[in-house]
Amino acid sequence: MRGVQDTIALVMPPAKADPHDSLRLGAQTYKAAFEEIGYRTEIFELSKCDRAMVDGLRSPRIRAIFSDGGWINTVFARTADGKKPLADVLEKPLVVLINDSPCSHWMGPILERDRPNQSTFFLDADFATLWTRWVDKVGAHQAYIPACPTLAPPMRDEDRSIDRLVVVSLRDPEHFRDLAYEHFHDDVYRRLFDGIAETALSNGPHPFSTICDEVCHALNVSLNYMAPNIRLFLYIVDYYIRNRRRQMMLDQLSRHSITLVGGGRGVRLHSDSRVMPPMAHADLLNLYRQARSVIVSPPYSGAVTERTVQPMAAGALVVAPPTSLSNALFSREFLFVKTADDFSDLDACLDSARDPVLRRAVTEAAFAFARRRFSPTATVRHFLGELDAQPLSGVPPT
Repeated sequence: MRGVQDTIALVMPPAKADPHDSLRLGAQTYKAAFEEIGYRTEIFELSKCDRAMVDGLRSPRIRAIFSDGGWINTVFARTADGKKPLADVLEKPLVVLINDSPCSHWMGPILERDRPNQSTFFLDADFATLWTRWVDKVGAHQAYIPACPTLAPPMRDEDRSIDRLVVVSLRDPEHFRDLAYEHFHDDVYRRLFDGIAETALSNGPHPFSTICDEVCHALNVSLNYMAPNIRLFLYIVDYYIRNRRRQMMLDQLSRHSITLVGGGRGVRLHSDSRVMPPMAHADLLNLYRQARSVIVSPPYSGAVTERTVQPMAAGALVVAPPTSLSNALFSREFLFVKTADDFSDLDACLDSARDPVLRRAVTEAAFAFARRRFSPTATVRHFLGELDAQPLSGVPPT
């Protein structure tokens, strides 16, 4: 039986920060897992930060506060000494999940500083490396892989209505190059941009921070990560790379009929392809169950994202380039059809994905692996490993 503080508070982000309900779906998934392990849970809406909410979060019944996306760090509470960050007023252990590069401009308020009572879990371990270049590390840092929500049993291959599913939003990569050239006029920034982009696109899944270091060394340039404009520059370069890789994948897919969710302007598609608009994450999970194959373009070189593990848990065959984490995690398992980093062998990979013997072996192994290693309870126990190391605030451990 748990002690006085046995409730986990899950804070929900503002609606504008979660347009497809991905963070809310994740919070509900983790909520169920905390309860299965034995904790009570309580939901708090950050968009309604009033006195009642602050008092509720400060209650002795709250063991810790969980924030998918870290949006709790953007909210302020009124105190007798003026406005203060809500996270500081609460004096509770925090579990924060970071799903985007810390250089992204919207991450400034979320990652303004580290806290000794905060356990931060990064989708890509390189995010922690980047963050500590301008913020002192005082809390716990770890990488994580998103949990798979509980899904209905997989459908049989012959009952799946979507042959090849691709979920990706594309913006013209040259927009980001133009943005960098427009805002950073010194020629050194152009050389940095081109060097970082070329190195990233030609050298496989290397950490972004390592690539930046190598290019800076070659150009005899030093970057001041403390400066917001430098982080903005790196955000722009990173988004160029990510969108260029997505463009490369879609160019290779233009010879094949696909169902595309998202897309963008100027995307070349096979005449028999179907395009669907971006949708709520829960609806996307249903599409995974209907798809025979899901072709994935990972957004980060060191991550295994929900775009990979959720189709596995839905029984679909995943076709994807490797990341450094997938190489380490799946090195002894054949859990997805691995493409070249530049998708140059995508045709051959899609042909092999049609082999019924391979399909059955890979999807069955991936399904079992995902349900075991990426289940909500397994993921929450990973979070609790850091959380349980933190003392309770004002109440001795029981």
